[in-house]
Amino acid sequence: MFKANGGYIFGGYTDIEWKDELDNNWKESKHSFVFSITDNKGREPARLNLHQGRENRALYHSRTMVGWGAGHDLTLNLIDLNKCESALYSY
Repeated sequence: MFKANGGYIFGGYTDIEWKDELDNNWKESKHSFVFSITDNKGREPARLNLHQGRENRALYHSRTMVGWGAGHDLTLNLIDLNKCESALYSY
């Protein structure tokens, strides 16, 4: 779970164990999802499941990042947290 500027609280869940791998690796999952707790605009909490057919790119692991979704729906740069991204594509 993450708290961004402006008080946004969001995150992602996966049933796949993160490993510090040398290679960049896509992971398959049918149980991963991203979520929003609050956006400070009065919207209800939301859970976004993977779109059908995108399970093979549910999660991405590398030495420097972990991300949910093929479109970098939620990406954490493990070297520089100021370079994290989010854009809905697979979820």
